[in-house]
Amino acid sequence: MLIQDEIKYRGCNPNPKIIIPSKEIVTIGFYIESLHLEEKTLKREKLRNILKASKEFLNTYYDLHFVPCEIEYQKFALHFSLSGEINPFKLPIRKLKGEDDFYGCLRETISVGEKINLSFRSIELSENITQISSLSYTHEITHTQLNHMRGLIREYYNTEFLSVFNELLQAFYTKDNESLLREHDTRRLNEIPIVINELNKYHNTSDDGIKNVLLEGSCYLESILKAYNLFIRYYYSNETERKYIIKSLQRVIDGEITLEEILDILDISLENSQDEKTLTKYLSR
Repeated sequence: MLIQDEIKYRGCNPNPKIIIPSKEIVTIGFYIESLHLEEKTLKREKLRNILKASKEFLNTYYDLHFVPCEIEYQKFALHFSLSGEINPFKLPIRKLKGEDDFYGCLRETISVGEKINLSFRSIELSENITQISSLSYTHEITHTQLNHMRGLIREYYNTEFLSVFNELLQAFYTKDNESLLREHDTRRLNEIPIVINELNKYHNTSDDGIKNVLLEGSCYLESILKAYNLFIRYYYSNETERKYIIKSLQRVIDGEITLEEILDILDISLENSQDEKTLTKYLSR
């Protein structure tokens, strides 16, 4: 499915323009490259342990809701199907070979008729399970709370914002948090220079396949910058401010207010998420 079709089905504003990185974003990209952040090889973990860590984190800071599902699975010679509302932590986990330990994907199904309905089938994780896989699982569970409510996210480029923010938040509250948080910073921030290069190189393309890649890249670039903007504020805030931020984000999960309205309330924009000094202070901690 082309991303333009996905945007329509999700109820986002149509035809987002591919981002042409600003001078400030390019500067951030050069800064990240200059750090030479290197990924570490993390020790293997049991799947049940990383699922438990995500569940405990999310249930501590948010009130999650049941979500629509359309599940088919086979046990022995019997074939089962399930549709309706389900606890998001009950969605089947599929482990994939050949993916790195930070891989995650929420598999969805969209039915188009008089009404467009989106439901969830499974969550994919890497077969190589490590501590950082828990952040990927949290990322996908966060998506289950927003994706099925059409129009809750008005701008496609904000789609990954809350999921990335929750990765950061979980890493921050994990025992020995600095180690996991810095590894997460390496994995996520190293994506930025790669995306900037792709956007600068191909933004004039007429190829639909490349446009798909650039639209997704634009989404991750904007969402990551905004998520770090809010998280850095959270990191240096007092408990009163931290509780206010979480309470505000809960309003989106509850479907009470759109993500964009909360971003406005919290004063998070792409423009004010391009401050190299703020990122430098955080990474120099």
